[in-house]
Amino acid sequence: MSEFADPNIGNRELFRRTLMIAAWVFLLALIIGAMVGYRIWTMRKQNAQRESLTVRHGLITGISYQEDGSKASALIGPEVVYEGDTIFDIKVVKIHKDSVEFQKDKKTWSQRIGETPGKMWPVKEILPEEKETF
Repeated sequence: MSEFADPNIGNRELFRRTLMIAAWVFLLALIIGAMVGYRIWTMRKQNAQRESLTVRHGLITGISYQEDGSKASALIGPEVVYEGDTIFDIKVVKIHKDSVEFQKDKKTWSQRIGETPGKMWPVKEILPEEKETF
């Protein structure tokens, strides 16, 4: 016969056992809630990592310049360009020691090393699986 079926158990002992059961049920519910919350948090984190990233081409990361102006070159993204070259339908007009002049659709502008590329440069969407190699 179970302890709970004992008719001689007092009210105080019955209350204590009921309270213990309620505490265990509460603790179990708390643990399950924490596990569900953690799973939701990790799923949201994974979804955020899956979102694509957009990058504007045209960032000048370096310039090689000689004082006489011969064979000056610029590093735009992974590409090395020279005066007269075209990159993303944008012509490299002149390379100075700290900036590069460009032309597209009869519009000319100058851009410095590390300066955020303007709206004339195309935008590339990088998918999540490409982020690691970018």
